[in-house]
Amino acid sequence: MKNNEKRRLFDAFLLTQKNKPKGLYVHFPFCSSKCYYCDFLSYQNQEKRMKPYLEALKREIVIYNTDEKIPVDTIYLGGGTPSYIPVELMAEIMKSIKDNFEVSSESEITIEINPEHLTDEAINSYLSMGINRASVGVQSFNDRLLKVLGRSHDSETAVSSILNLRKFGFKNISIDIINAIPTQNIEESLEDIKKAIELSPKHLSLYSLILEPNTHMSRLVNIGQLELVDEETDREMFYAASELLSKSGYDKYEISNFARPGFESIHNTKYWKLDEYIGLGLGSSSFYNSYRYSNIVNINEYQKLSGTDKPIEERELMDYDSLKTDYILMGLRLVEGINLKEYIKIFGVDFYSEYKKYIDLFIREGHMFMTDERIAFTPSGMDISNRFFVEIV
Repeated sequence: MKNNEKRRLFDAFLLTQKNKPKGLYVHFPFCSSKCYYCDFLSYQNQEKRMKPYLEALKREIVIYNTDEKIPVDTIYLGGGTPSYIPVELMAEIMKSIKDNFEVSSESEITIEINPEHLTDEAINSYLSMGINRASVGVQSFNDRLLKVLGRSHDSETAVSSILNLRKFGFKNISIDIINAIPTQNIEESLEDIKKAIELSPKHLSLYSLILEPNTHMSRLVNIGQLELVDEETDREMFYAASELLSKSGYDKYEISNFARPGFESIHNTKYWKLDEYIGLGLGSSSFYNSYRYSNIVNINEYQKLSGTDKPIEERELMDYDSLKTDYILMGLRLVEGINLKEYIKIFGVDFYSEYKKYIDLFIREGHMFMTDERIAFTPSGMDISNRFFVEIV
């Protein structure tokens, strides 16, 4: 395909994004303690940094209020631990967002919560701010495994936090669970899922533990004090959990995410469907106005933010080829896969014709399926998706 045709198609895609509401991600890099497996951009016991950081965050928010307010229909307050932020300070941030962006009254507004921080006052305050979705970092309902992970709460606190969220009016609750925790067996894994189902959240994210370098857990593994669950057991745990969730009315819609019908994460789906989003705060990423960019990761530099220039550290101008790569990588994360007609409309080529050799191989091996409308991985295909991506990307 000629470059001018690629440019025309890319510009046409950008035009479809122009009037769509954006997603907004806001990063709060503070925690009361660092979990053993965590390599996220966060600081523990740094309360003195909170106010200066949040003042800089408000200055960044204002930068985006130019001639016309940007429409927003999802807000995701992540971290770190947003629920560690005092509610009066969180209210200031939410007010600043609503003053400087055009926030739809129907917006999905999510806050990540650690159970040990949740009080009745906080729940009522979140609701009064317009926050309507809670993502609770349970990780496990097994107290022994919570200690292995370095979590600060126990099972009883996790259960009571979810019950209290519902009691005070949160209708959309998501639970995070970690699978394949060192020392965990299949029975314990399924017990976590059964306990989660009993609490009837609308959404559940199930992640296999990934050992990240330079974490406390990686050091324990390296000196032989902890042993990782082997890959075969990890997959057995995940498949058993997926089957139990499916039987209990939770549809798997993405590699690690399950939901009651109609309660899929609208915000995260923007990432997977290549809708535009803006990241605010330290180290956050954006896809907006034909650029992918990420903010600086040095908190001291961020807090010097003047309020005139965006704190961008890395920037990539997207084009037809990079968009196509992202579309494939993101689209095939979804259980529904890639819509073949939409692919032709956006990229002007047929997906199957482009990658016939590898698609046929994956279909023969039972790792992929294709209909007239779409193409997607089977569960086994999702497990080895990187093999497919390496070949085509």
